[in-house]
Amino acid sequence: MLINKDVWNKLHKSQQSVVETICKASMANSFAEGEAIQFEVMKKNVEHNGVKNMYWSEEMLSVFKQTWDEVVAEEQAKDAFFKKVYEDMTHFRNGYDLWEAYAFLPRAQR
Repeated sequence: MLINKDVWNKLHKSQQSVVETICKASMANSFAEGEAIQFEVMKKNVEHNGVKNMYWSEEMLSVFKQTWDEVVAEEQAKDAFFKKVYEDMTHFRNGYDLWEAYAFLPRAQR
């Protein structure tokens, strides 16, 4: 949800809390429902539509990363706000990587 900061600041704290709670509940529901319905569609696509579920190859992931890094460097050079946001996001993602490394049981690729 996007909301004008001045409008947000004019809301009472209890109103802000209601909006935050509703947004969190909506996201939790979306993630849970989204994951719960995916396997049926994936299975149907394999069995009836000839789809083959695959992971991106390491080569393709490397190309994607290299290309993204080039775009980021270009955007950071010309947009200070982009640079700040990207640095903040990178800091968060580095911390998230530590959590993600230990959050789930290891998965064997099939």
